[in-house]
Amino acid sequence: MTSEQTRWALLAYRLAREPSTPRSALWRKLRRIGAVQVGDGLAGLPDDPRTREQLEWLAEFVVEAGGEASTWTAQLTSARQERELVERMRTAVGLEYRAVVEEAVSAHALAPGARQRLLGRLRREL
Repeated sequence: MTSEQTRWALLAYRLAREPSTPRSALWRKLRRIGAVQVGDGLAGLPDDPRTREQLEWLAEFVVEAGGEASTWTAQLTSARQERELVERMRTAVGLEYRAVVEEAVSAHALAPGARQRLLGRLRREL
């Protein structure tokens, strides 16, 4: 393990599949903050005070929804695994940005009212 490796803030959670609304809301919130799904019930971000706080808020959300959650900090012991995790994050974010760009470009063909609604939604999502 090298000192150059990233420390990660992790959210470990269990949330009932039904009702699905809390799971869907959590998934959207994790995507919004750029977290990567490390495994089933485990999401992570590079560790800093802001990301730890975001994951702590999400842990509270999970508990309030009747689930279980805890936050952790960790460091991968394999540089290869860390590179793979970082690449997964880059790929996921890249796909999301491409989708936003495609929607913004498609707004050109819309009527003015529809264009404004689409652009407003994209601004809120970003």
